[in-house]
Amino acid sequence: TPGRLLDHLRATAAFRRPHLKYLVLDEADRMVDLGFSKQLEEIFEYLGTGQTRQTIMASATLTPAVKVFTDKYLDKNFLTIDVDGGRQDTEEENFVTPKQLAQHHMVVTMKLRLAALAVFLKQRAEQNEKVLVFFSTCDSVDFHAALLQAVDGFNADPRAVNAEGNAEY
Repeated sequence: TPGRLLDHLRATAAFRRPHLKYLVLDEADRMVDLGFSKQLEEIFEYLGTGQTRQTIMASATLTPAVKVFTDKYLDKNFLTIDVDGGRQDTEEENFVTPKQLAQHHMVVTMKLRLAALAVFLKQRAEQNEKVLVFFSTCDSVDFHAALLQAVDGFNADPRAVNAEGNAEY
C-alpha cells in the first residue's frame, strides 16, 4: 500500500533518495478510489522533484483525481499511452459480478489457521462449490497444496490445482 511504501521510504536507513531511479505506481486510479490520495501526495512530496527518477503511473482510467497527480507531480512532458484507443466504455464499466460469487474471510489464530481452512474447503466441496484461495507466496501455495493433497478427501478431486503467479501455463 502507499502507506507501507511511505513508511519504508522514511524509516529504511539504507534508502537514499538520489539513488531512486524508478517509481512505479500501478492501479493509480484504484489507489485514489481506495482513499490513498494523501499517502500518494506524501510520497511525491517526500521524494521531491528535479531528480532523474522515472515515474510510471499505470491506470485503467484517467480519472480527474489521477489527473491531479499527473499535473502536479509528473514532469510536464510526461507521456500518456492510451491502450484502448480512447474508448469510453471500459470492460470494468460493463462487467457485472455474478450474484453467486461470494468472498469470505475468517479471523483465526495462527494455530487454527490450517484447520479452519481445511474445514472451510471441505464444506464448500460438499456443496459442490468452486473455491479460489490466495496465499502471499509461492512457497505457501506449494506447502498448502501438498498438505491438502495428502489429506483424505482433498486429493480425489482432479479439478484442484496449484496455480502460482510465476508458473508457466
